[in-house]
Amino acid sequence: MDLTQLKDWELDEVLQINQSKIPKTRKAKINAVNSLLTKSSTVITEPLTDLIISNTIVVETDNSYISEQIYNLTEEEVGIFAQVFGLTSETVNINERLIRILKYKGMINDEKENEIQLTVELTGARPGEYLIGVGKVIKEAIIKINNVIPPSKKYLDIIRRSKGQWAIFLEKIGAIEFFAGLNKSQREEWLKENEKESQIDIAEVA
Repeated sequence: MDLTQLKDWELDEVLQINQSKIPKTRKAKINAVNSLLTKSSTVITEPLTDLIISNTIVVETDNSYISEQIYNLTEEEVGIFAQVFGLTSETVNINERLIRILKYKGMINDEKENEIQLTVELTGARPGEYLIGVGKVIKEAIIKINNVIPPSKKYLDIIRRSKGQWAIFLEKIGAIEFFAGLNKSQREEWLKENEKESQIDIAEVA
């Protein structure tokens, strides 16, 4: 079990609850906790339990989450996560524990909040605006838009799951001339009124 994933205070908690002396260095703390785990009388703390869960549960997915998304899960979604990790939806601190387990498994990346790319699927496009290609085939190609390209509801809903991400996105689109003249509420209203379920072929509107 990789105890290096535990924070210092979590290691201290394991040692304190087992009435063990707390070493000064992190390496010594890890060794002390390792030693404790070989004893059947060791009291297992919540962080240590979650580390054990993360090491024993196999989740075959490339999904990455941010903490805010886990806090915004519906009761049903929390129940699904809880089942996967051997918890119950009534578990105390369930959201915090899910976040901890996902972090231990490398599936939480809070830095992604600041990595929202302003693609046409998210912002839409309006007559007179220009799109610059970024893919391998159309890299640096410039397309002038003659009709409105609506943003994708599917992609916007992914960001809406997180209040934090959504707030960052509404701020970020202010860099686009059209949205710069709108406040955040107006930006949100425009996206809501113009978003579409279906994909738009740019060739039809360029």
